[in-house]
Parts: sequence; C-alpha cells; structure tokens
Amino acid sequence: MGPEPRITYFEIEPREELFVSLLKELFSSHWNEIIFGPSLAGASFEIKIDRKPQVTHQNGTLTVRWTQGAHFHLSVGVPEEKGRVSRGAFFEMEGSCVPKSWGLRFWNGAGEELLSIYFPNPYLGVRGKADSPDWSKLKLWEEFRSRYAAPAHS
Repeated sequence: MGPEPRITYFEIEPREELFVSLLKELFSSHWNEIIFGPSLAGASFEIKIDRKPQVTHQNGTLTVRWTQGAHFHLSVGVPEEKGRVSRGAFFEMEGSCVPKSWGLRFWNGAGEELLSIYFPNPYLGVRGKADSPDWSKLKLWEEFRSRYAAPAHS
C-alpha cells in the first residue's frame, strides 16, 4: 500500500444557496464532463451519466435525476444537522491513480463524506491515461473554483 494522497482544499462558504447554485449549474450545464459519487471506506463510486439530468431543489434537498429510476438526493439545507451538508471544498489531490486529480467534495456535520465530483483530468484521455497532459481540461475546475471557493486568508 502506497502513501496517502496529498490533498489541498479550497473551502466554499457553507451556505445553502451557494451549494444549490453551484450544484445546479454543474449538473445542468456540465453533466457530461464530470464523474461523481460517494467515496466510502473501502469503496468509491464513479458515475458518469449519458443524458442531461433533471435538477430540483425543494425543502433543503437537492435532487439529481437522470433516468426514471436513477437519481440521488443531497440534503443541502440546515447545515447544523448531522445528516446535511455542512462543508464543501474544491480539491487538488496528488498521488492517486493518476499524478493529480481535481474535484469537489461535500461532507455532513459528522465529517463524513457525502459526495465527490471529479472534473476533467489533463492526465486522462478518452481511453484511459493520456500520452501527454492536456492542461486545457482544467478550465472548468478553475472557473468553478474561482467563482465559488472562499478567498484564501493570509
């Protein structure tokens, strides 16, 4: 077993309307560019959908539905409650299956990861690892991070 990956986080202000705006835009306009799912101890789900999902928000719950049966709910309201999103952050991760990954994570009030979203990766091509990195693939992650992450404090 290798060393733990090094992760740098860029925090998002924990506000329901900010989480909803970010997730609605990402899943409505960029659904075909991302991979998402929960990462649990011993299991990581990497879902890539093949059609534009329906994204709704009602009573503090965001729902993303891409087929009649396939969907997920994410509780984004009332962050003080244990089961709801209380933290969101963009990340850069070094030392995983590729030299580096870029994404977005959400955690509940107990510090448990709820959802990871992976953005296009310069090290990955259509059929797996690319011969050389395509740095233009970072545009989406950089755009979202610059708009939604809280400014760094010095």
